[in-house]
Formats: sequence, C-alpha cells, structure tokens
Amino acid sequence: MKKKSSVVFSVLLAAAFVFGLGACASKEKTAGGPEANRAKEAKQPMAQGTVEVQPSAEDLKRQQEEETARQQREELERVRQEEAAKAAAAAALAPEKLEKVYFDFDKYEINETYRAALERDAATIKDHAGVKVVVEGHCDERGTEEYNLALGERRAMAVKAYLVTLGVSDGQLYTISYGEERPVDNGHNEAAWSKNRRVQFSQE
Repeated sequence: MKKKSSVVFSVLLAAAFVFGLGACASKEKTAGGPEANRAKEAKQPMAQGTVEVQPSAEDLKRQQEEETARQQREELERVRQEEAAKAAAAAALAPEKLEKVYFDFDKYEINETYRAALERDAATIKDHAGVKVVVEGHCDERGTEEYNLALGERRAMAVKAYLVTLGVSDGQLYTISYGEERPVDNGHNEAAWSKNRRVQFSQE
C-alpha cells in the first residue's frame, strides 16, 4: 500500500513540475509578445528614428539666389545713402558763399588782409569733408593769355597750400586757372581789374 502511495505521489510531483515549466514558458512568451515589444520601442529615444533631410540642389540654388539678391539690395541702399549724404553736404556747403581772395597786379602772394577770410573758408570746408572744392585762379586782361593762365594757376596753388596748412585735406581741393577768360567786371580800368585778379571757389 505504501509502495502504491509512493508511486502516486511521484507521478503527481512529476506532473506538477511539468505544469510549472509550462507556466514559466507561457509567461516568458507572454512577456516577449507584441505588447512588450511595443513598450520596448516606446522607451527608445525618438531621435534614433529621426532621419536628417538634406536640401535638394534646387533648394540650395534658390537659397543662393535669395542671398545674392539680398546683398545687392543692401549694396544699392548703401550707395543711395552715400549719394544722398553727398548731395546734402554739397547743398549745405554753397562754395559761392566762401570768401574770395584778391591779389595785387602781377602777384600771387596772399595779402595779410585775406588770411582771416581763408581761415573762415577752411573751417567751412573742413565741416564738409566729403565735398570736393575747386580753387579757381583768375587774372585781369593785361598780359598774354598764356601768361595769365600760368599766373592764375600760381594764385590758385597759393590759396590751396594755405588752406592745407589750416587743416583742409589736400585731396579735397582741386585747382584750375581761367586766366583772363572769366572776368566779373568787363571794364578796362583799375577798378575793374582789381575785381578780376582773384581766387574764388566752386564745387567739382
């Protein structure tokens, strides 16, 4: 009887063992099922699934064209502003309002009488550094045309040199001689001639 009970117990024990193995296998299978896979995928960073999209050749070309157009617009605007600033400075300078310098007959040295006037002219010109100023040399009608052109040039150069010593930029001043060609008084006497022996200013 004992032997039979022992056999039955052994059989039951074996059956329980087999059943336990089956349950474990089932749990492992369940744990490794679709739900587990989805949970595992959910835990993975999204960055791992991100694909960087490179711009196409057309996109690159369009971007380059847009950048070129933008640079051109900026350059045009810069030039426009510079021209506007020059125009405003030129209008404000009014070279014809700069004081004239008069000379003795056949002379090009600056008379002390006009040095104060040139100091005021220099201050005005320096305040308009972007403006080019023409220093014009003139003579009366006496003497040959060639001689008066040379004399007018010496007068203009003398005034320019003095303005430079007062701080005006050399590159801002240009000289020209008109000799006897542009008198302000067409008379033929000393009163007219004294007005024509002069240096005056204009704008380039």
